[in-house]
Amino acid sequence: MAEWSTFSLAFFTSLVLFQFSVYRSLHQRNLTRENNPLNKMQSIVALCGKLIRIFYALLKNKNAVKNLENEKNYYEILVGHCAMQINDLKFKNYSYDLEYKDINIDGTTATVTLLENADIYFNSTPNVKSQMVGLQHIIKLEKVNNDWKIEEDNYTNDLKITIQKLREKGKSLAEVKSSILKDSEDELLKIRNMIDENKNNSTKANLCEKNTLQPETSVEARTTGYYLDRIAGRDYARTYALTLNSPPWGNYESMGGDCTNFTSQCLYAAGVPFDNSGTYKWYWYSDNNRVPAWTGASQFKTYALNNNSSSTSNYGLYAKASNWNNVYLCDIVQLGSPPYHSMVISGVVESYGYKTDYLICQHSTGEAGRLKDYPLSQKAGT
Repeated sequence: MAEWSTFSLAFFTSLVLFQFSVYRSLHQRNLTRENNPLNKMQSIVALCGKLIRIFYALLKNKNAVKNLENEKNYYEILVGHCAMQINDLKFKNYSYDLEYKDINIDGTTATVTLLENADIYFNSTPNVKSQMVGLQHIIKLEKVNNDWKIEEDNYTNDLKITIQKLREKGKSLAEVKSSILKDSEDELLKIRNMIDENKNNSTKANLCEKNTLQPETSVEARTTGYYLDRIAGRDYARTYALTLNSPPWGNYESMGGDCTNFTSQCLYAAGVPFDNSGTYKWYWYSDNNRVPAWTGASQFKTYALNNNSSSTSNYGLYAKASNWNNVYLCDIVQLGSPPYHSMVISGVVESYGYKTDYLICQHSTGEAGRLKDYPLSQKAGT
């Protein structure tokens, strides 16, 4: 109880400070309004009453406080991660719209489902429109004195999934935050070391805008007679990042996620053929005639890393694990161990000729939305 009360008081103090300009405006309005203006003491008492009612509502609703604590922790992780990155991940420009999906009213409570769509220009990529569509928000409201008040805004994304998985392992919010930011710091140190090594070796960024395989490529169409067209794979990713190419392909957003189904389609568009021979297989002919490696993140990794025989008779995909420095267009990046999410590289971000970030396209669950040309480094918990 002490921990909860401490947070409530801390949040209450933060709320007062955050809303200071708003309450100052209300104070001025109370003093200068035409009808029944208040003196300074009366106005202060009235405003304190508003704050006390807010504080009382928080004390009354422990779930609201818990949700606020979770949100606070989420944003501290996200901001902390983004602040330490090489590139500037602050928004240069941002626009969004909310698409109404559903509403359910039950007396004095209501649940509204909205879909958020956003166009974002990051400072690090000011000429690239990073897009998100379909991020689902479930807004819970309560009717108080004939006014509807927002109690919760529930939504999910990759970082929230990572936090949830760590919490399920018994980690506290503080331990989750420390763990994710420590991983971000360690990964950033590796990236900086690779960039320094590239500078020392005068290795410039390879933007892979040509249809040629690079010596250290991580994905390759192994079958004789097939050709990996990375540009075609990249173009497919950008074309269908924000929508579904279904039919002809299946849609698995409501069945755990469409991420690996989407990245498999990108590889197929780049020229990697179906692999229906041998121990490890990768194909999709229909919902009823497919293998788990086509749609499952962990199963795809198993297929990709075990189908990499050097024999030219090996059919399908030839791939290997790679590091940050050796990633190219149409390569697949996965989150988690074991992996639970797949993304495809759609662009390379470079500064003074050196790789400093990548752009990704992704599908996800029906709740987490889809992304196009989004900075990979923005994803904490990777």
